[in-house]
Amino acid sequence: MPDVLILDLALNGISGVDVCRQIRRHDSSIGIIGVSSYSLNEYQQQLAAA
Repeated sequence: MPDVLILDLALNGISGVDVCRQIRRHDSSIGIIGVSSYSLNEYQQQLAAA
């Protein structure tokens, strides 16, 4: 199991925020770093909630 995951937030077919939520359901101990070339404002609140 990784200690940290670097996650692209703009994936093809599913959002990185949804992937983050799915990971959190299975394991809350993994650190997740979300990266994107889009504005952080678009993802900031959703990712923090996930």
